[in-house]
Amino acid sequence: FTHCEKLKALNLCSFDTRNVNNMKAMMSETFNLKKLYVGPNWSTAQADASWLINNSGVSSVTTGQC
Repeated sequence: FTHCEKLKALNLCSFDTRNVNNMKAMMSETFNLKKLYVGPNWSTAQADASWLINNSGVSSVTTGQC
């Protein structure tokens, strides 16, 4: 999703990231992205999540309301 500047909200409720090892800069440079929705299988515990939302407009992350 990097550089998707027109995104305003992103629903990742169906994403299962429990075994993902690289989420680096996944949503960086998404300046207009304000809301991010993630489900119960969203995890960055095993991932390199550096710069995950760098230079994004994310002001809230909602979990479990998918």
